[in-house]
Amino acid sequence: MFDHVVAVKKTIRLTALTKGRFFPEGGKLVTFYVDEKKIGTTLSGGDGFAFLKYQGNSSGVLKLRVVTGDESDEGALLVTGKKDKVLIAGMDNTLYDNMLAMKPMTDSKKVLEQLSIKYRIIYLSSFVGTGPSKKWLRDNMFPLLPVLKWEGTDMIDEMRERGIHVHAIIASPEILAEATGVERRFSFGDTEEGRRITDWNDLLQQLQSGGQE
Repeated sequence: MFDHVVAVKKTIRLTALTKGRFFPEGGKLVTFYVDEKKIGTTLSGGDGFAFLKYQGNSSGVLKLRVVTGDESDEGALLVTGKKDKVLIAGMDNTLYDNMLAMKPMTDSKKVLEQLSIKYRIIYLSSFVGTGPSKKWLRDNMFPLLPVLKWEGTDMIDEMRERGIHVHAIIASPEILAEATGVERRFSFGDTEEGRRITDWNDLLQQLQSGGQE
């Protein structure tokens, strides 16, 4: 099950991938649920992908679920309104301190929960991949929010074209250098493209104060 972000009243193609023992396998019936309400059933194609159109009518985070046979998977859909401000939160070296320990950064979960009152939040995965990232977030009881794979500057441009306002991003210096056009950029590492912050509480203070690099 893939996570998605869409503007209110815009149509999105919900996407799932059906698999055989080792590889994607098509020709399977896939039933889609949004917040546990069944919205339709479709057949996956020869490449294993199944699609179903959906339109979010109000701003918020919706739980996605797909069922095929005895298997199921979950995801998240973020629907943003015209006045919503989106915060992208990178995971690698931002939500956890290193690739080996994979321990949540101090106060990261608490601060994200506080920021979710004012911002619509998207998790960003680059090195680990969206599947393992989603499992890590579940295992560490982070808020249910969409996890997207970083796709460079085009990703930000596409969101803007779809009416999604990315107001701020916290990520690695390398990602900040590509995230052109984002109003406020933060990192825990040395960066010339944004503001370096010391910890998650510092980020909270910066966003609440309205200060800019």
